[in-house]
Formats: sequence, structure tokens, C-alpha cells
Amino acid sequence: TFKALHLNANHPDKPEIRILVDGLESNTTIKTFDSDKVSRTRHTYYVKVIESQTHRTLFTLAMTWVPIAETTTEYFFSTIANHPVMFKKHRIISLICITQTLTTLNMRQNQSSDADLDHFGDIRLTTLCIRKNVIGNHGAQNLASGLRDNRTLKTLILSSARIGVAGAKSLADAIQDNTTLTTFVVKHDQIGVQGTEYLANMLKVNKTLVDIDLTDNQISDDGAQLMADVLLQTETLSKLNLCRNDIRVRGAKSIANALQNNTTLIVLDLTRNTILREGAHYLANALEMNKTLKEMYVSCNQIGDGGVEYFRVSLEKNITLTKLHIGSNDITNTMHKEKLYSNNLRDLMSGQAPSQGESNPFYYY
Repeated sequence: TFKALHLNANHPDKPEIRILVDGLESNTTIKTFDSDKVSRTRHTYYVKVIESQTHRTLFTLAMTWVPIAETTTEYFFSTIANHPVMFKKHRIISLICITQTLTTLNMRQNQSSDADLDHFGDIRLTTLCIRKNVIGNHGAQNLASGLRDNRTLKTLILSSARIGVAGAKSLADAIQDNTTLTTFVVKHDQIGVQGTEYLANMLKVNKTLVDIDLTDNQISDDGAQLMADVLLQTETLSKLNLCRNDIRVRGAKSIANALQNNTTLIVLDLTRNTILREGAHYLANALEMNKTLKEMYVSCNQIGDGGVEYFRVSLEKNITLTKLHIGSNDITNTMHKEKLYSNNLRDLMSGQAPSQGESNPFYYY
């Protein structure tokens, strides 16, 4: 049964594409529609064809490079909802609210407005991804306002949205008492140490979040210390991503000290920081005490042969860790790698570090 359509950059003027899309007129089972990089004129054609469907079967919608301000997109959402446009000012959000089945919305590079984000309290979505839409701190405040009343959203992804410190504070205040959100991604969002402090304080109170991603936010060693304090108090957090955050030896030591007594964290990502051999030593020692962590990512940290040896020794005592990524660390002694394999590891990535998202549990969209 035909359930998903990913159009990417295909033009409807192509005979094979036109035949495919025209065939949707009689389809009532499609659940996923991805209009990646579709221009306004192409998008209009696709929307008109899909209009004849039973749209209450659509669960996932991905829109990339389709300007949300365009009337084309307004028409698209009214089509999905099988309902005329009700509100001009917040047309996108109001139309999503009407939809009975849509649970995943992926908005990438759409030029969405700040005001659109103020109405998410009425939406039944379980996953919302706002990627490369510069909503800023004002947009984050509007989103936070909507989150206070939302009882369905489980995954919130803000990537390259530039929410800043003020945006981080607004969202932290809104999420603190939230009981449904389990995954919160704040990547490339310029929150810094102060923004991290707001999120850390929220995590000490929130009892629902299990997965947080703070990739590339310049949190440094001070931010790492703040997250280490969270690890000492949390009863729920199981995944923590601090990739590309200028964390050095002191930050690695803080995280390592917390890991010795933490009993919830399963995945830790410190890829592309600068923990060096000394930082690897602290983390390796922590693994001798920790009985919960299953995956650790320390690729691109300049730990060298000495750092790998520390991990090898610690893994002779640790029987929990099953995945260790140590690629791109100036490792020259192949014996260290071979000895690591003799331990309990099922997955040792010791070559070139993968590109962002590849073989990584924190890759969402």
C-alpha cells in the first residue's frame, strides 16, 4: 500500500513524476508527504493533485525551502485540513490545528514568522522540528507561550533557530513543569553558558525529559560543569549531547566526576571538543565506577594513544559500555584498538570521525 511520498527536487513537468503524482488522486492511504526543495510553482501543482485525497490520513509533513509566507503554503495546509482558511494572521498554525491526524511537522528553511509560534498550545503534534528558521528570542518566547498549554508534544527540535540566551530562558521556564516533552534539541542556537544555566536549572526540576541535545552552543567548561550538576541530581535524563562546545580538560573532569555516581545516563556525546589525553583519563576512570552508560562518543578530541590506553584499561573492569567512538584522535598505535575489541564493546569506531548525524543517536532531521 502506498503510504509515503518524498518528492525532493523533482519537477512535475517530468512525465514520470506527473504520472506518479496524478495517481494520488485515488489514494487514501498516504501518511507521509515530503516536499523537500520544492519551489512555489511546483508546490502548487502537487497541492492541487493531493486535494482530492482523504487528508485525515496524513501523519507526517516535511516542508523544506518552501516559504511559509507564500499563499501556496497557505493553500497547502487548507487542503490537508479539508477546511477553508480561518485566520489570515496565523494561517499556518491555525490550519494545522484543524488537522485531526498530523503528528509530525518538519519546517526547514521556511521563513516562518515569530507570531506563528504563539499558537502551538492548540496543536496535536507530537514532533515539531524548526530547522534553519531564524525565529530568534522573540519567536522562542512565543513558542514557549504555546508550550505552556500543550499536552501532546513529545519532541521539540530547534536547530539553527538563533534563540539566544533570552529564548533559552523562556523555553526553560515553559518546559520546567511540562509532563509530556521527552526530547529537547537546541542545536547551533547561541545560548552560551548563561542559556545553559537556565536549561540546567530546568532539568533539575523536570521529571519527563530524557534526551537533551546542546550541540554547538559555546557552553565551554563552565557549561559542562552546569550539566555535570544536572547529572548528579537527575532521575530521568538518559541521553546528553555536548558535541562541539569548546569543552576542555576541566569540563571533561566535571562530567567524569558526575558519571561516577550517575545511574540514569545511557548515551554521552562529547565529539569535537578538546578534552585531550588528560580529559580522556578522567572519563576512563569514571567508567570504572559507572554501571549505566552504554555509549560514549569522544571522536575528534586529541586524546592520542595515551587516551585510548586509558579507555582500554578501564574497560577491563567496565562491563556495561558497548559503544565507544574514538575516531580522529591522532591514534597511531593499532595495538590499542585491537585490545579495545577484546573487551565488551560491540561497536568501536576508531577510524575517521563520521559526518554529523552519521552513526549518531542524536541525528534527528
